[in-house]
Amino acid sequence: VTLFFMIIGGFYIPPANLHVGVRWTTWISFAQYGFSSFLVNEFSGRFIPCSEDEAPVRFGVSEECPLPGDEVLAGMGLSGISSSYWFNTGMLVILQLFFRGAAYALLRKLK
Repeated sequence: VTLFFMIIGGFYIPPANLHVGVRWTTWISFAQYGFSSFLVNEFSGRFIPCSEDEAPVRFGVSEECPLPGDEVLAGMGLSGISSSYWFNTGMLVILQLFFRGAAYALLRKLK
């Protein structure tokens, strides 16, 4: 189950590239919300500096230097409500409470 959530969470396959029949499962994937929060925290409103000594940083079709972090988020498919740090963090809390409550209810029923 965890591997499935990791795959649909955007680590390996961007959600935009998932089959339409499976794309809805990204809304119940805890990995998707954690990964999105991480990306928003790291790249939102920041610029990735260029280095004179190393190869230039390129993401997608952008050749800007310094590279805007918001362009990285757009390239990863984060837009709209998915690009909100607090929405993603709130969804992690909600999913945690739901899964813990469901586990508790199942354990009480089995007793």
